[in-house]
Amino acid sequence: MARDIGSSADGLEIVIHEGEEGITMRLCGRLNIDSSPALRDRLVASLQAQSPRSVIVDFSDVSYVDSSGIATLIEGLKMARQRQTILCLRGCEVVSFICLRLLECPPYSRKAAV
Repeated sequence: MARDIGSSADGLEIVIHEGEEGITMRLCGRLNIDSSPALRDRLVASLQAQSPRSVIVDFSDVSYVDSSGIATLIEGLKMARQRQTILCLRGCEVVSFICLRLLECPPYSRKAAV
């Protein structure tokens, strides 16, 4: 049984689709220090309430992610692992670009092969 839940917070729209395979969280807008608490709240609620098999976070319509957004994803990954849930990022070109840029900064630039 599928169910869609939508919400908007500080420039980020979050639409949650619950299906048989798990939960998909479709994001639209900017994931930053103002909007990352809303994503964190949705991730925590989704992981705690149902222990789904998987949670997919779709970044296809995200235009910007800052370090607080990355921290929220890392926290979500830790929680998912504790609950033996798969956390998957989809359409995350923006997130990949930020991570690659971070690896270019010292002290990582000498240790990371990109």
